[in-house]
Amino acid sequence: MNKKKTFLLVIFLIMIPFISSNNTQITVTKSEITSNQVDNLASKLLLTPNVDPFFTLVFKTYDGSYYPDYANYLKQQLAVIGINIDISLHDWPEFLDLLFVSRDFDVTSIGFGGSKSDIDDLLQGAYTENGSLNLWGYDESMDWNTTLGTGLNEWYIQNGSSMIPPNSQERFDHYWNWQQYMMDELLLLTPLFNSKSFSVNWANLDGFNFSNGDVLHNWGHMSWDGTHTGQSSTSQIVISDNGWTELNPIFCSDAASQFVIDACLDKLIYWDTDCSFYSHLAESWNFINNTTLDITLREDIEWMDYGGFTNEYLDAKDLYFTLYCLRDLSIYQYDYEWIKDLEILDDMTLRVYIDKDDSTPENDPYSASLANLATNILPEHYLNQTQLGDGVTPNSTHTSWTDFSSNCWGTGLFEIDSFTEAVATNLTVRSDCWLLDPLVDKSNMDFVNRFGDFSGGLNHLRVRIMDNDSIIFTEFEAGKLDIIDNSDFDNRVQYGSDSNFEIQSKPDQFFNYYGFNVRETRGTPLQSTDPCPFLPSMTKGLAIRKAIAFITNRTELNNEANDDSFVVHDYPTFGTLGDWLDDDIIKYNYNLTKAKEYMMYAGYDCGLDSDGDGLTDYIELNTTNTDRFNADTDSDLMPDGWEVNNGLDPLVDDAGDDEDSDGLSNVGEYNNNTDPNDADTDNDTLLDGWEVTYGLDPLIDDASNDIDNDYLSNLEEYTEGTIPNDADTDKDLLFDGHEVNGIYSPSNPGADISGYVFTDPLLADTDSDGYIDSVELYSDSDPNDPNSYPLPEFITITPPPETITENKTVTTTVTSGILFSVSIATIGLVLSIAVIFSRKIRKK
Repeated sequence: MNKKKTFLLVIFLIMIPFISSNNTQITVTKSEITSNQVDNLASKLLLTPNVDPFFTLVFKTYDGSYYPDYANYLKQQLAVIGINIDISLHDWPEFLDLLFVSRDFDVTSIGFGGSKSDIDDLLQGAYTENGSLNLWGYDESMDWNTTLGTGLNEWYIQNGSSMIPPNSQERFDHYWNWQQYMMDELLLLTPLFNSKSFSVNWANLDGFNFSNGDVLHNWGHMSWDGTHTGQSSTSQIVISDNGWTELNPIFCSDAASQFVIDACLDKLIYWDTDCSFYSHLAESWNFINNTTLDITLREDIEWMDYGGFTNEYLDAKDLYFTLYCLRDLSIYQYDYEWIKDLEILDDMTLRVYIDKDDSTPENDPYSASLANLATNILPEHYLNQTQLGDGVTPNSTHTSWTDFSSNCWGTGLFEIDSFTEAVATNLTVRSDCWLLDPLVDKSNMDFVNRFGDFSGGLNHLRVRIMDNDSIIFTEFEAGKLDIIDNSDFDNRVQYGSDSNFEIQSKPDQFFNYYGFNVRETRGTPLQSTDPCPFLPSMTKGLAIRKAIAFITNRTELNNEANDDSFVVHDYPTFGTLGDWLDDDIIKYNYNLTKAKEYMMYAGYDCGLDSDGDGLTDYIELNTTNTDRFNADTDSDLMPDGWEVNNGLDPLVDDAGDDEDSDGLSNVGEYNNNTDPNDADTDNDTLLDGWEVTYGLDPLIDDASNDIDNDYLSNLEEYTEGTIPNDADTDKDLLFDGHEVNGIYSPSNPGADISGYVFTDPLLADTDSDGYIDSVELYSDSDPNDPNSYPLPEFITITPPPETITENKTVTTTVTSGILFSVSIATIGLVLSIAVIFSRKIRKK
């Protein structure tokens, strides 16, 4: 059984790109440091990341459809994190050889697809050590678990395939855990996109929900709201399909035939679009143990009268017959080899004995049994009229078999009314069908929600046989078709802008991905099982695969390469599996920071600086031992990167130190962008600390400037010890420059031979005689001789006449240059008089 299934899975993969290329249109195509302070480091850092390629990977893929676009896109993205990609494109046979024989690739892109199946089916083929689609080279040694005696991934899959009942919460949890494990701990692939199917219908059709299923599933919900252009009846739906070829389900292999079969024959169990199981012809089922299943049929379900058979009702013989034929006669025998034996317990109950692996002495459970039982049930009374010599095997050469292959019928909603080859199949609703009979118990079916109430007045389905897309579109636009499938992007754009039409979509049973070859024999870092230097719990190979996953901007790629035909996909299995998909699975949405982080874990510096301190995380972990999430590890208000690049210690608080003795502390240097190792950053002979103290610019040569206009340059101020932004440092009413360079006053006894008087710009009273220098100069006393000082003046002060009520004259002596006040009170009058002397500086 396993060998047959493996072979078919391989064949199935071979078909994928051709299917995709035919249906997809490709577009070629903690600190107190402010953020501004941190940003200012960018142009000054000495430690910068190496973004040259660290290594090269070989990307090989099929030279068709959208896969070359996927390859070129990944090459551009990976260059950002230092991975080079060499792309090699191949025709299909050569590509298959590369995947499964020579295995000569590191990265590829391809897809998985097919018909609806149990979650376990793809896992067995693609993710187990001996799976035929194990293109990544998974083997048990990658995740060997001593307790389990196998690889953890292998255990998940093999154990899950034997869990009973198949739809138990335990099994759901099991496969959710597997998905998380695969995507987080192994990451053999980066899922890209799940394809979508599209349908277009006339907008006056109510109740059609494409995501819930096809026309058959929606029949009881639908009705017409008036008529559209070209419509001839409101009791009919007209669709198109290819011509059918075989209407016996055990021999049917094409979708067009299966559609007609599903219209006329009911399924035992309904496997809904969300992959939930519902009872249908089977009212209930019960696992007696892991390998014994009892199925009880729904009562009062009548077969359609046909071939002289009337009043025939569904019973256990029909179920026995169907399963027997599927196992022993059908083209799907390999899907039913797990049926070891069948036993009719009563008219409505069949017991199924299960053995998944007949090579072991004991019966083995098979979790996909329910999924395989979602099959059409055959009328035993009609097809088992004669048997072969063993008295058991039905005679498939009987005329009933030939007739049934071209005119199937059963318990279903429809019967074939007429068929014209290459023209149409006309199906009519059976008014006596059990689905329309309110007396038939429909327990456990959630009937109305799932199938509707059939009140829409529809009774006829016409399936026109058409395989030319251009003709189909023309007929649809003319109103001769009501619903069509539409994979053409341009047509969808056209129909989407027309209010007469409604476009719907749903996920397909197909997803594509970037796949990784993890076989160590490849010898690249992608396959490395060595522990990460900075995350020993993870291998280097896994970290690199995570980096690739995070660098892939799937939304952007989808927009550029896929039009709207795909949806971003996060799972290692089909997007149609409904509740089997773990909503909480790790999702590799585009995140450049995460990509750089995982490359850093693996030992590659891609420039990631998590705390923005100017040191890459790689350097902080590998060299400086600083905290990569704290821009100021030692909390000294200086970023680690600035300290390292300026020779300071980022692990010790050295903010108050002054490395270059320029009067400016290290933190002061940081705040002023000066060099803590150069006392004069701008080389203007002015110390950085002095410039900062007095508001000068320590980064620009401003030595010759005179910002206070006191006739001294900044450099002269620095040399003389005066204040460069105060024109009169000693507050003696003389400019600093005049005191230093001399005041021309030839009549002053202190003047030199040239007539200039010089005073100390740092002392208001140079000779300490009690008179400030300016007063002495104005009074012609020597400001450098304490024995020379101004003589007092006698001043008579007479108040204004209008303020005097008593005549008094006051005479006082005013010592010029000393602050005084005179107060006279006469009839409540207070006079305050200040005498201000002013004298201009004489010049030659």
